[in-house]
Amino acid sequence: MERDISLMNKNNYENKSYDGSFSKKIKNSIVVKLMVTIIIIFIGMMTLSNFMINICVNNYFQEFDVEIENIFQTANHDDLYLLINEAQVKSTLEFRLYIILIMLFTVLIGCFFLYFIISHMMKPLKSLAEQVSEIDIHNIEDLNQEIVAIKGGYEIEDLAHTFNVTLKKLYLDYESQKKFSSNVAHELRTPLAVLYSKIDVFGKKSERNIEEYEELITSLKFNIERLADLVSKILLLTKKSNNIKLINVCLKDIVEEIVFDLEGIAEEKSVTATITGDNISMCTDDGLIQRVLFNLIENAIKYNVNNGKVNINLSKNDTDTIIEIADTGIGITDEHKEKVFDIFYRVEQSRNRALGGYGIGLALVESIVKVLGGKIFIRDNKPQGTIFVLSFQNIDSKMYSGSLN
Repeated sequence: MERDISLMNKNNYENKSYDGSFSKKIKNSIVVKLMVTIIIIFIGMMTLSNFMINICVNNYFQEFDVEIENIFQTANHDDLYLLINEAQVKSTLEFRLYIILIMLFTVLIGCFFLYFIISHMMKPLKSLAEQVSEIDIHNIEDLNQEIVAIKGGYEIEDLAHTFNVTLKKLYLDYESQKKFSSNVAHELRTPLAVLYSKIDVFGKKSERNIEEYEELITSLKFNIERLADLVSKILLLTKKSNNIKLINVCLKDIVEEIVFDLEGIAEEKSVTATITGDNISMCTDDGLIQRVLFNLIENAIKYNVNNGKVNINLSKNDTDTIIEIADTGIGITDEHKEKVFDIFYRVEQSRNRALGGYGIGLALVESIVKVLGGKIFIRDNKPQGTIFVLSFQNIDSKMYSGSLN
């Protein structure tokens, strides 16, 4: 079963499907609803204005017709005169003023309805703002609460979803840091307790010989080295790599050097290490890739069976450089494969402690591989054992001018 390092637990919440059909979004869009509302209000304003103007025009022409009829009745039939007096001019001015008043009246009514509708549409946004303002970032439980958006438009639902994703990330990061701090404290406490116990017992002795001094010094040195190694790995794990030096390195040379350095551990368990594949080069950070390969090969030897075998296979295709580290150990179950890259996680607590492991090595490997832009997988080695597969995209160091930010 393979595990891509780019899949992190805290991103699972963000990657949930949260998109609907285009027609559904258009239907539930606040912008669309607002545009439709404005068009309807505008049509209503125009209809109301025309209706009131028509009433005024009809009244005006009725009065004008009466005046013309009176003129016809009193005028000489041989001559026809059309007279426009001061009252008629005044009536025309009043008509224009009436039209202006009608327009202002309809605009005010339209603004009132528009304000009322917009206020109603903004209620979900106001509710969302109130929920966000009530969140106390200093209270971790608040970060684990989900903001519920009142239905009012997909824009608000998207905004609520974004808030929830952000809060979930903060919560998971906090829990991760909390767990990390707790594990670090626990791991530091064990060797410190041993140191304190050794010194305390030694101090209570009335007589001490040279052998006891040497035994104490050996024990202190061993536990101090364990502490130093633990602190070094933690610092490397938490360090941000902002400038990675890229050079072309020969992978076979690096692997041969690592196998040579681990000969002592391999001889203790009669484990045979072999290197197969092509003599390939890779553009990467030589220090970081060496740390990754050293940890994986060391684990393949330490957690192997007696008279076991370790094979490191190097291959390269048009797009990727692939490194496979296979052992004939007891293997890793599917359940542990999902967690083996978590910091301080141990497949077998007693066995790892006996071999000096803290459960940091594979977490460190995953972190470095991710920084180098690669992927790591775990496969079963038939008939017995485990295969760690590293895959790095082929790049040209000239493209990055010797560094990768």
